[in-house]
Amino acid sequence: MGRAVYAPPGTPTDRVAALRTALVATVQDPAYIADAKRLALDTATWQTGEAIQKVVNEAFSLSPALIQKAKAAMDLP
Repeated sequence: MGRAVYAPPGTPTDRVAALRTALVATVQDPAYIADAKRLALDTATWQTGEAIQKVVNEAFSLSPALIQKAKAAMDLP
């Protein structure tokens, strides 16, 4: 998710769909791929918007107790 594209909560679903479609079209575009290779950018590990949304949803559904255990393991307040 290091170079993810985000939209604020409440973004209309048609706009989210348009952004996701545009991202897929971009990462599959031969000119983009050529430029990315020329610049030594990683193009093999991109994720779809749906995949990123799943990760975010899972992270936000963790129990408070599990979050506290993770914080304690990382020595965070």
